[in-house]
Amino acid sequence: MSFMPCNDVLQSVLDDCMNAPAAQAVRVPWAKGHGLNGDGRLHAIAAITSGSLGVAQTAKGKMAIYYSAKLAGKTLAKVLSSWEAGFYAALVAVFTVPAMQSSSILELWAALIVSLIGLVFFGPRALLSWNTHAMVSGASGRRFMASASVIYVGASALSIGTLWAVSVKLFGTAPIEGVSGYESLVAHTWDRWSFLAPIVLAITALVLSGVIFLPIAAFFWHCGLNRYGMEGTINTINQLSNHTPQMQLMYQRGTIGAVESKRGGGLVAVVYLAFLAGLVCIQFLMK
Repeated sequence: MSFMPCNDVLQSVLDDCMNAPAAQAVRVPWAKGHGLNGDGRLHAIAAITSGSLGVAQTAKGKMAIYYSAKLAGKTLAKVLSSWEAGFYAALVAVFTVPAMQSSSILELWAALIVSLIGLVFFGPRALLSWNTHAMVSGASGRRFMASASVIYVGASALSIGTLWAVSVKLFGTAPIEGVSGYESLVAHTWDRWSFLAPIVLAITALVLSGVIFLPIAAFFWHCGLNRYGMEGTINTINQLSNHTPQMQLMYQRGTIGAVESKRGGGLVAVVYLAFLAGLVCIQFLMK
C-alpha cells in the first residue's frame, strides 16, 4: 500500500483554520469524521506554516500524516498513534529485554537484529518529532496521538541499550553458551506449537503496551513534557505576521495560551531524562 504526497490539501485547511469562526470545528481530510477545535486549529496553523506537517494518500484515498511536508509518503516519517507506537515498542521489548540475561548465541543474535530494527524504526521518528510532535499530533484530529513522541524516544533508548548490552556479550570476552538440553526441549516443544507464535507475541505486546508503555508515556507527557512540546506551536504562532481575530480568540480561550503563562515541568523533564539514561544503561541495571 503505497502512499503518495498530497500536500496541496494543506492550503485549504490552513485558510479554514485561520478564518473560520473561533468556536467552529474545522474538518480535515486526513481525519474523516473528526474536526479540529480551537487548540487543534492553532496546532495545524503552526504545523502547516512551519512545514512540519505532510500528508500522503493511497490510490484508494486513504490518508496519513507525516513529520514534514518534504517527507510526506516516507515510511519512517509517518506519524503513529500512541497505541501503535506502544505496541511496536512492546514487540521490541519482548524480543530484546529477556536476552539481557541470556547466554545463548541464537537469542543474542535475534536480540541484536531486533534492536537494530527498533532503532531504525523509532530513531528517525524520535528526531523528526522533536519540538514538532505537539503541533503535528494536535493537527491530526485524532485522539491518543499526544504521547507517541515519548514512546519514540524511549524505544530508541531501549534499542540503543540492548544493542550495547548484546554487543558486549557477543563480541566481548564473556563466554557464550551453545544450546543447552533444556533449550533443546523448549525448542522441540516450540516446534510443535509454533503456529501460535504470532498470537502469543501479539497478546504479550498488547499487555505490555496497555499496562506499561502507554501509562508511562502518558504520565511523562501530560505531567510536564507537553509544556515543552507546545513551545514549538507557541513560538511559531507568535512569529506569524498575519494574526486573524479568530486566531487571537482561540489563543486566549484555549489551553495553548494557558500553557504559555504556566511554564514548568522541569522536575518531570529531569525524571524523564533519568528514565532514558536507565534504558540506555539497561545492561548494568539487569545484572
